[in-house]
Amino acid sequence: MLNKLPSKGFKLAHINICSLRNKVSEIEEILSCGIHLLAISETHLDDTFNDAAVDIDGYRIFRKDRNAYGGGVAVYIQKQIPAKVRYDLMSADIEVLWLQIHLPHLKPLLVRCCYQMQT
Repeated sequence: MLNKLPSKGFKLAHINICSLRNKVSEIEEILSCGIHLLAISETHLDDTFNDAAVDIDGYRIFRKDRNAYGGGVAVYIQKQIPAKVRYDLMSADIEVLWLQIHLPHLKPLLVRCCYQMQT
């Protein structure tokens, strides 16, 4: 686990997980590889699952849930990395989560995690 902001390189990844509920230990294993940010689609979470149920030490989670049967997106980001949700970029029609990230010596980064089921 890194204790300071990354000064060189920023590792991010995406995974379609098809339900985060019972896969937190697998996500912890992926994050242990030094990933700074992990975007996840198809979390299958709803408001009956609070953040504590999917908490991972050293990371914050941002979520946009649909329901327990499908969809939903989330982003885990290391706690020491400043990030904020960009609600002004969100859409009610698409499951999307925008984060603005601030790293030293860089302009702010925008990261998007989105899931759109096929119709």
